[in-house]
Amino acid sequence: MRKMKKILKALVSLILLLPVLYFVIINIKLTSKPSFKEFSGVKINNTQLKHLRFIKSKMDKGADGQMQALYPEGYVFMNALYGLAWADFLEGIPKEHDLLEEGQIELKRVWQNLDTDEARLIFPEYQQIEFGAYYTGWTAYFLGKKLALETEKDSSEIKEFVFKCEEIAAAATNPYPYSSSYKNMIWPADITTGIAALALHDKIFEPKFKDAISFWLNNVKQNLDDSGMVPHEIHLMKSSIAETEKMPIQARGSSMSLMLCFLNEIDPEFSREQFKLYKEHFLDKRFGLYGIREHRKGVSLGSDIDSGPVLLGIGGSASIVGRKALAMHGDYETANGIRGALEGWGVSWEGKKNKRYIAGVLPMADVFIAWANGVETEESRNLRPSFLWFRFLSLLVILIFGGMVFWLWRKE
Repeated sequence: MRKMKKILKALVSLILLLPVLYFVIINIKLTSKPSFKEFSGVKINNTQLKHLRFIKSKMDKGADGQMQALYPEGYVFMNALYGLAWADFLEGIPKEHDLLEEGQIELKRVWQNLDTDEARLIFPEYQQIEFGAYYTGWTAYFLGKKLALETEKDSSEIKEFVFKCEEIAAAATNPYPYSSSYKNMIWPADITTGIAALALHDKIFEPKFKDAISFWLNNVKQNLDDSGMVPHEIHLMKSSIAETEKMPIQARGSSMSLMLCFLNEIDPEFSREQFKLYKEHFLDKRFGLYGIREHRKGVSLGSDIDSGPVLLGIGGSASIVGRKALAMHGDYETANGIRGALEGWGVSWEGKKNKRYIAGVLPMADVFIAWANGVETEESRNLRPSFLWFRFLSLLVILIFGGMVFWLWRKE
């Protein structure tokens, strides 16, 4: 009987010590930063390279197909973000460098995956933009990034890229700026990615889409939500037999985080205006740590497929991508504060050859984080906010649970 009591105490103690261990790990990881090292004469973000190689191993095992089973656009999103994370990493790496060759093999793999019937399967072909704003926007932007890195460009890929850009430009010059991704289903973030592809085209090739971009921007500014931000979604409502009324759904953290990453490339001034509102309405703190709200301050709603997990109002997707948006707009301190929180809550693990989050069980989370972390530089990695309040609260948690264990064994 006495032996059984000791076994039971040991089990209870183990359960009580788990939060202690977790909070110790979080506090250690809050100030972790990526390691930069010289590789064949070039200084690279070695932590990012390890993460990309881990995701590569998951892609080799069909992670994109697995994510399609979990998310509506999982296959395309997994490929596009993985490719864009590599593209960001490869910028600045000189021709004939070993890493450039490795990365370009992955970019080629991604394009081969995206340019397939499997990738297009869920997207209706006959829309304002062929296969819709989501598929065409993301694939055009990725293809542009791929071509920008290549000295010898495939003529068929150039032709495809230009074709996609012309489709997007034609939609951009319509009176209403937001195009559908599925029949009668509109998310402004999707066409924003496509407009960024037009801006990218004009950097790589002879400029031809400046007027379309300006027209689109002017229309967007006339179709904002009541807070002055780009809306999250557009609801279509029949106001008569012949007319459809377009009802904007309020801006949300997940889509604003994403759009700011692309608006910055389209029109930096407009992006800064949106960024200011974004920080005002969505940047928040919980227990001393920064995060991005999914819904505006004062609005209490739950999660959905767009938001990912939402905890105490802070959105998972909004915060991960928000880390990139913040850094792209020069707020490295807050961006690295979110990075630290992600390192802790996501229980990141870095070994000699790879890096992963939440034990690598959700590749979509890893690829989002990898894309978001592409903004890190050796100079910016040391900028971070104070975590003093969170450390104080962590100490209280550790003392409470540690004290419970002590109380449990006090008579032994």
